[in-house]
Amino acid sequence: MLNCKKTESDFTKKSTQNFTISVAAAANLRDVLEELKQIYMKENPDKKVEITFGSSGLLVQQILNGAPFDLFLSADSSFPDKLKSKNKTSGNSEIYTFGKVALWSSKANVSKGLKLILNPEIKKNRYRQSRSCTLWKKYGRSFEKNGNLFSN
Repeated sequence: MLNCKKTESDFTKKSTQNFTISVAAAANLRDVLEELKQIYMKENPDKKVEITFGSSGLLVQQILNGAPFDLFLSADSSFPDKLKSKNKTSGNSEIYTFGKVALWSSKANVSKGLKLILNPEIKKNRYRQSRSCTLWKKYGRSFEKNGNLFSN
């Protein structure tokens, strides 16, 4: 989810002064945002982009405590919604992308699909280690209970 405290006109104003856009973004967006930042700054040499990466929950707390971010990008819509409920946003949140789950292993046969992650022989499992992540919060408990990622 994307949320913003500046209005669209704030970003489109032509100015002779330097302009800095301050972005708070989920850590998993680092690679793509660093690339987009370079493209944006090349096309807009009078503007600067500062990006702070971290967990969405921590970034929300910083914003609620006065951190001056212009944009907030999170993988979980509940975080921008929390900011909106506290009047810390301008306008509505926007979905900027949809993700997919990928399953990969150098040793295990992944043809069984996501049920493979329940196998106790699998020692390193990012999914099991990331129970605070958005995917786990949204689907994980249901998956472990029912063996179906998309059950409620």
